[in-house]
Amino acid sequence: MKPQIAIWTSVLVLASAMTACGGSSSSNNSNNSDNSLATAANPLAQHFPKSTSVFGTLIVGTAKTSDESMIHAANIMAEYLDNNEDGIADNPAVVDHLKAKGATLLMAATEDEIQSLFDKLPDSDAYQDLYASEVIVGDSETITNGEFDATLEEVLHLITHVGYAGVYPSVFGESVGSILADAMDVARGGQFVTIPTSYPANAWYTYDDETCDYSCMATEYFYWSLTSILGAQDGAGRLQQIQQEWKLNTKALVQEKDSLVFDLLTDTQYRIPTSLPDGDYAFQQFSISTTDKATGEASAGTDSISETEIVSNENISFELQFMNRLALQQGKTEAWSQDYKQPFIDASKQWLLSLRGVDDQPQHLTIKIKVRVKDLPNANGMAGPDTEVEVNGFSFPTSGEMIIGNHTYVAGFDPIEFKANILHELGHIIGIGSFSEKFVTLDPTAQGNVFRLPAQYGASKAVAEYNRIYSNDLDYVPFSDDGGHLYDTVLQEDKKRYLADGSAVPELTKEFMANGVTYGRVTLAVLDDMGYVVDYTNAESYVP
Repeated sequence: MKPQIAIWTSVLVLASAMTACGGSSSSNNSNNSDNSLATAANPLAQHFPKSTSVFGTLIVGTAKTSDESMIHAANIMAEYLDNNEDGIADNPAVVDHLKAKGATLLMAATEDEIQSLFDKLPDSDAYQDLYASEVIVGDSETITNGEFDATLEEVLHLITHVGYAGVYPSVFGESVGSILADAMDVARGGQFVTIPTSYPANAWYTYDDETCDYSCMATEYFYWSLTSILGAQDGAGRLQQIQQEWKLNTKALVQEKDSLVFDLLTDTQYRIPTSLPDGDYAFQQFSISTTDKATGEASAGTDSISETEIVSNENISFELQFMNRLALQQGKTEAWSQDYKQPFIDASKQWLLSLRGVDDQPQHLTIKIKVRVKDLPNANGMAGPDTEVEVNGFSFPTSGEMIIGNHTYVAGFDPIEFKANILHELGHIIGIGSFSEKFVTLDPTAQGNVFRLPAQYGASKAVAEYNRIYSNDLDYVPFSDDGGHLYDTVLQEDKKRYLADGSAVPELTKEFMANGVTYGRVTLAVLDDMGYVVDYTNAESYVP
């Protein structure tokens, strides 16, 4: 283990929850949320010009650090924090604490490179270093020849030392007396504040780095225990490599010999990972921004507004902030001309013909929306709200971000799908897939996610519209398996669902907040249920 580096930072990162979409009529889908695509300044750009972030936790790298190793670290971090890969952090309190403390993974090409930077950085206890030279990109479970991907260790150190220890100090705190520390004392055969001359013969955790204090030993103990439970340490020849520090290299051995830590790390209330990250985070593809030292701006274009257009009705405004330049395919970039802006303006106008305001709210709602066009290999678009306001128990966005894949600008891409894609992504910022989650639950009887309006809000208009159009009598609107769209097995990857009589649950394939191209009434009715004042006259009718 490399001990945490004492460095101070005042960075505050805002993570935006974004839903990734295969497109209005594409079968190429990836899930959302919040995934989290985070945007924030890189306060360490002078020495670490490369950066990305995971749920708001920053990963920075030197100019010599490979993008591949940084993206691999981001994938591992994302899988630790979102182990079921649904785009939502498993333990929001831990994620929030990591952000609040400015937890950051510092990456360099080699140990020598990062050592040369330590004296140039202010003090903090919220940083962990990782060298690209010790990163092995690939599925950790298939790595052979005695190699081990250090990313699994150093990323976990950052999460547990800053996150879990900070949120649960009496449980995972790294000082004498916490539940974790008590288990560690048993594993070491005694309470050793410093490294003993020799460990008792019955000890199975025998860490011997004299530069490691008691807190560092606890961080390391958490790592050895959890990764052994998850199967990272049981590869061929691995025990021979690590037994001078740790002897319980399998889940069975930890459960048998160290029941204290096993019971602690498998306690579901703490939402600790139950699967070993493999470096392939299904929910989101990460990219690296590089800051130009001469200008102080990120070359990936994350913070420069090129054009602004405001579209309004009496009660709601969309402030469209067109970011940087359009990053088209084959390295081509274009300025935000009126022709490029117009589809977003048109989509905003169409939405504002339907969304007339917020229930019982006299104040004007302004939503600032960052619009980007760039490479998005696995989706036609992705979007979600960044900030929100609550009115009468409902949430409404005050800012958000939309990314449209540049492949949708290639000649031959269906213009109807192109228009529907932008409408669809705006729908995610407005609230479908984000604020709708308050009313979406997994219903075993319905065999999937369903949207229901609690009784205190009155009868659901969405359920009424769904039943009217699809000629059924259900008490819910079926939502997708990812929770971010309307149910559809044709253009999405939802599993087929059946009613008690054996008939299929009617799908909402044609609705544009499934992945269709029809501006349908069920979509608008869901937003009606969510607190918007809705005018249905602009909706398009269709036959299922």
